[in-house]
Amino acid sequence: MDKAVIAIHQEPDWAVLIVANRKPSGLRIITPFILISQHSPLFAVCPHLAAWGASGLIRVLRTGLLSDHQREQVLANAIQDLLREIGARGDVLQVATTGTIRNLMSLGFKEPLETFVMGEEPALRWLCTCSYGDTAKRAQQAIRLARYLADKHGLDRRTIHEVEEQEAQKLLVGAGRRRYEKPVF
Repeated sequence: MDKAVIAIHQEPDWAVLIVANRKPSGLRIITPFILISQHSPLFAVCPHLAAWGASGLIRVLRTGLLSDHQREQVLANAIQDLLREIGARGDVLQVATTGTIRNLMSLGFKEPLETFVMGEEPALRWLCTCSYGDTAKRAQQAIRLARYLADKHGLDRRTIHEVEEQEAQKLLVGAGRRRYEKPVF
């Protein structure tokens, strides 16, 4: 059964969920989910919004004529639905929001999840480099929180097979260098 941890950052008109997932085979995958209200000012400046929404990279919530409170409620309900959907596929070890852990920087988790595979995620990359307010900082906090949770639950640890394979690769590379070195005269 898959094991996962989920980091959430939620704003009034958008949210990002970072799912760090480990398959029984040992494969580790990062899957970001971005949910936005239809008329979000942040994504109004995004040049690829329509294409990303059509391709499923982001989920656009139809909140056009709703009040601010109703928009926030629709977003909260969409997050809960997504959490139930993820929970149905595997074992969710922990769900945390970025506000729950204040001192992530002091924990030393500034680097990405190096043992995890993440596909081409242009929407998340745009969000992490966006110059609209503190958006990039907040999206990066969600990634750091996912890194902390994955480390806490041991999802990022390498399997014995992976360690042995890496050591064997090092031996082969080292032996190849010695064998093909040109003599120095």
